[in-house]
Amino acid sequence: MVVGTILQTSSTEKIQMTISRVLTGIGNGINTVNVPIWQAESFKSQNRGAMLVIQSALIALGHPLSTFMGLASQQADPSSFAWRWPIAFQGFFLVIILIGLPFLPESPRWLMQHDRVEEATVVFAALEGKHATVNDPKIIRERDMVMASVQRERELGEATWSEVFTEGPNRNISRVLLGAGPYMYAVSQPS
Repeated sequence: MVVGTILQTSSTEKIQMTISRVLTGIGNGINTVNVPIWQAESFKSQNRGAMLVIQSALIALGHPLSTFMGLASQQADPSSFAWRWPIAFQGFFLVIILIGLPFLPESPRWLMQHDRVEEATVVFAALEGKHATVNDPKIIRERDMVMASVQRERELGEATWSEVFTEGPNRNISRVLLGAGPYMYAVSQPS
């Protein structure tokens, strides 16, 4: 997203704007997919719903903010500022994310998938709170449950794209359409 934002803001040709919009869209898609996964793997079950609601609310607030930024900059003197400023402003939020990112732990599940069990145990303890240690029964039980899940996933093997888009016993295509359908409907509606 950072590269796309810089390229969009500095665009002088239509092709540069088009490519940079695609890059920014891919970056935004990666964020939109990975943040809920990281939250689900890192937060306690009683906090996951609240975190998802906060993320959704921030996304929902971003749309009117961008609309008002565009409206406000439209009132500026006719220049490239009117379209460059709203695009560049998203970089403000990207900088906040980039500053905060190093302070976030890796997902314990991701660590276990990469055979870094000790690090995952430390993260479980850190996420539990200051009173928790890596030897607490609750931390060990949580680590063992995730490790068993990771082992089971390894036994099942990698999923293929054809599995995602076929019905089968897990009703995968129904789940995809149920998840993507409301978004496709919302995007297709005229504003």
